[in-house]
Amino acid sequence: MKGLLRKALIGVLVSLIVLLLITVFFGIRLSDVSAVGLNAFLFSCLLSVGSLLARGARFPIILRRYHGGLRVGFFKALLVRLGSEFIALVSFAYVGDEVFRLGWLTRKGVDSGYAAWIAYMEIFFDVLIGTALSLISAAFLLVHGAMLIGGATAAIAGVTLVLHLVFLTYSVKHVFHLPSIVHRLLKYLPGSLGERIYKAVDETLTEFSIVAQSVVGERNLGLILVNILLTLLGALFLAGSLQVLLNAVGIGVDLLVAMVIVFASVALSTLPVTIGGSGLSEVGAAFSALAFYSENPWGAVVAWRIATYHIPLLLCGLAMAIVLAEFGKP
Repeated sequence: MKGLLRKALIGVLVSLIVLLLITVFFGIRLSDVSAVGLNAFLFSCLLSVGSLLARGARFPIILRRYHGGLRVGFFKALLVRLGSEFIALVSFAYVGDEVFRLGWLTRKGVDSGYAAWIAYMEIFFDVLIGTALSLISAAFLLVHGAMLIGGATAAIAGVTLVLHLVFLTYSVKHVFHLPSIVHRLLKYLPGSLGERIYKAVDETLTEFSIVAQSVVGERNLGLILVNILLTLLGALFLAGSLQVLLNAVGIGVDLLVAMVIVFASVALSTLPVTIGGSGLSEVGAAFSALAFYSENPWGAVVAWRIATYHIPLLLCGLAMAIVLAEFGKP
C-alpha cells in the first residue's frame, strides 16, 4: 500500500508540475481556468466519472462470461476495475493496471490463460474503438491543415491498432512465446529474477493463446456489441466533459468536434513518455482545438485535465484502498 501511495503522490506531483509549466509557458492565468465556472466544471467532472464507470462496466460483464469458475458480484468486480485504473493514472501508459487485474483474477483462482484473456479483452475494445476514433480525428485535423498534430495522431493510432491486431491474430493462429532475445536480456537481472519473470510471462502468453484459440470461434455477438456500446458511451461522456468546458468559455463546440479534439489528445497521451499522459494530453487537446477555433482554449483544457485526471484519481484511489483491504478475502 505504501508503494502505491508513493506512486500516487509522484503521479499527482508530476501532473501538477506539468500543469504549472504549461500555465507559465503559455501564459495561462488563474482567471482563464476559473472562467469555466463552477457549474460547468462540476458537470464536466460528472461526465468524466460517467466515462470511467461506462468503461469499467465492461470488466464485470466480460468476467461473467469468462469467469473460469469465479463468481463475483457486478459491483465488486466494478470496484476492482476502478481500483486498477488508479494504477493506470499514476503510471506510464501500458504499465500496471492490466497486470493488476490479471493478478487479482489468478489470486481468486482463475486460470492464468482466462485471466489474461479477460484482461486483454478490455484493452482490445479500448484499442479498437479508441484508435478508430483517433484515426477519424486525425483525418479531420489534416483536412483543417493541422499537419503536425494530425500526422502524429494518425501515426500513433495506426501503429497501436496494427500491433494489437497482429498480436491477437498470431495468438489465435499460433501458440505465443516470448522471443528468445527477451530471455537473454532478462538473464542480466540479478539472481533467478529474470528466469522467473520470463517463465511466468511466457507461460501466461502460452495459456492466453490456448484460451484465445478455444473461444474466438464462439458466438459472442451480444458480448461484443455490449462492450462496443459501453466503450462508445465512455467516449461520448469524455468528449462531453471537454465540450461543456469549451462552451463555458465561449468556444462553441459541438460534440463531434469535441470528440475529434479529445481523441487526438488520447492518442498522444498513450505514448509512454510521462506519468498519466501529463503534458501530452493537455498539449494534444489545446493544439487540436486551435485547429478549429482561434479563441484561446487553454483555460478550459486545464480545467478539463483536472476533471478527467485528478477527480478520477481520488475515486479510483478510494476503490483501490477498498480492494486492497479485501484482497485476501474470498
